[in-house]
Amino acid sequence: MGLLTPGEYKIELWGAGSGFPDHSYGSYGAYVRGTISLSTPSVFYIYLGQRGTESTNITFNGGTPGSLYMRTTTAGGGSSDIRLVPGDWNSFESLKSRIMVAGAGGGCCDHYNNITGGSGGGLKGEDGILTINSPCLKKECDDKIENSCFNTIPTGGNQTNGGIDAIWNNISSKFGIGGYVNKGLTRPSGGSGYYGGGGGVSSNCVISCGAGGSSFVSGLTGCDAINESSTGFDSIFHTHQPIHYSGYTFTDAIMLNGGNPEIPQPENTIFYDGACQITILSDFTSFLKTCHPSFTSTQTFFLTFAIFIQT
Repeated sequence: MGLLTPGEYKIELWGAGSGFPDHSYGSYGAYVRGTISLSTPSVFYIYLGQRGTESTNITFNGGTPGSLYMRTTTAGGGSSDIRLVPGDWNSFESLKSRIMVAGAGGGCCDHYNNITGGSGGGLKGEDGILTINSPCLKKECDDKIENSCFNTIPTGGNQTNGGIDAIWNNISSKFGIGGYVNKGLTRPSGGSGYYGGGGGVSSNCVISCGAGGSSFVSGLTGCDAINESSTGFDSIFHTHQPIHYSGYTFTDAIMLNGGNPEIPQPENTIFYDGACQITILSDFTSFLKTCHPSFTSTQTFFLTFAIFIQT
């Protein structure tokens, strides 16, 4: 939680990526930046994404489970965001209050061939990758082996919808959460974001990596803000304009897709993890910042927090 006094601030967010413990390769989270002017003291809740790993645990802040087997597939990363309402990371009312989001990268799906998921994107997350062993797939389809006849490329989340998943029995991506396979042990799931990316699948015949999540910055042209009247994941309405219902607006805003060489690197952060940096641009009277996992839920197994205040 951060209490910002009246003044002007530059806020930067990095979404988390997804990768293997040896950092040999992986997908990348998106980068967003904007300047906000505050006329009254304002409380912001900062949620930072966890890197997607091989663990079957839920990835913090919207990523989803990975693989039980080592060095096969990884989970999608968690997005990083600024919220006005605290709560569990997957609380709809809390997610609805996000005024800035940096999308996360999708899960990797083949360590041995270095096949990565789609990176977190700007208005749209990067699509996943699909590779098919056609003779194998035809035989398994002909033999009617369950869940073998799928060939959909997981798509990135956008401003109004989660990405398309690779297989029909995925838990579909949605507002703030990536998609993932509902059963099985190898799950290159989608990265989270404003809307999460579609989840992939890894089988004998088909390998599809998770897609990246989208980003959002209130006030940035092309973004589509959620309507305050939205009441749940199945009852979301959009305003078709970029300013969040709270009225908080960023200027000089940009979004960069994960992996873009122009993305600045945050200080002292763990590789692939999410981060936030706040720079004070104008005079201010006082600043109070506290960092604690007050929003941790029973579904949360990990919280990474890296925030830097610069003058």
